Amino acid sequence: MGRHVITSVVVAVYLFFIEFLFHAVILKGQYEGLEHMLRPEGENPAMFFSLLIIAYLIAGFLLTHVFGRGYQGRGIGEGVRFGLLMGVLLAVPSNLINYAVQPWPGSLVAMWIIGYIIEFAIAGVIIAAMYKPSASPAAA
Repeated sequence: MGRHVITSVVVAVYLFFIEFLFHAVILKGQYEGLEHMLRPEGENPAMFFSLLIIAYLIAGFLLTHVFGRGYQGRGIGEGVRFGLLMGVLLAVPSNLINYAVQPWPGSLVAMWIIGYIIEFAIAGVIIAAMYKPSASPAAA
């Protein structure tokens, strides 16, 4: 249980920082001209920051939990495969739906999809590197 919690928190912290890097640094120029589709900067930042922290903690916990449910002990490759699958599952449908119902530029949506798939592949590597199942007693 302790290893699961630690792994979940590490993944949450990774997701928080990679998301900041991805959106505030790498894609910063892509958001120019789209301010009308984003929250105003002064709008209750403490509340939204709290929601981000909660969301990343939930994501870290659930990613670690789902990985553990299917854990096969195959090393980092298992984490990469898991992360790629989670990235595709979580990025492709939701971003295609966003593109279908909101006027986001297609190039930005494509960058989101690619970025999230890479982000989750790395999260899978982190989980695989840290995940150690608890030893269960031998069956009698």
